[in-house]
Amino acid sequence: MENWSSWLKQKGLQDDSEDHAMVGMLKRFRALRDDVRATLKKKLPHYAVPNVLIPLRKFLLYPKGKIDKKVLPYPDVVELAAAAIPGKTARSAFSLTENFVGEIWAQRIPGVSADVIDLDDRFFDVGGHSMIGQTIIFDVTKQRGIALSMNTLFQNPTLREFASVLDAVSNLSNGDNPDSTPLEMD
Repeated sequence: MENWSSWLKQKGLQDDSEDHAMVGMLKRFRALRDDVRATLKKKLPHYAVPNVLIPLRKFLLYPKGKIDKKVLPYPDVVELAAAAIPGKTARSAFSLTENFVGEIWAQRIPGVSADVIDLDDRFFDVGGHSMIGQTIIFDVTKQRGIALSMNTLFQNPTLREFASVLDAVSNLSNGDNPDSTPLEMD
């Protein structure tokens, strides 16, 4: 507990230990999750960095001391959305494409509203998964006439990155930027 208090003090944060439910724990340890993920990003490929880290008070053990994996908690999409902080960037600062992407994500991810999604939020952190990603790629293709692969979302998981790819591909397909080299897309 001393290490936790000193780490929070070093980061200039305060501890909120009142809510012991899943949502409260996800909110309480958000800064630690971000710190762990930043460290893992330096050491692991992007696909190996976990999207969700679950804080636990203790492991439930079998009598022989092994972890009972069947009872480990995992938050559902609604709990992940409730633990998310509202977007820090004002919606007025979003480009048209960023608003478009935010709206599509909010329509497809259950329990998530567009005002919660920020520019640097990762699709998989706000509750998205590969099946929802497929529907988003389909929606983009249908509404914008841009053919993208699922890899585009995996390689550009933040709203800002994905929207910038959409802008770049739109400009290239419209012929607005004929001198540039086309983006390499899978």
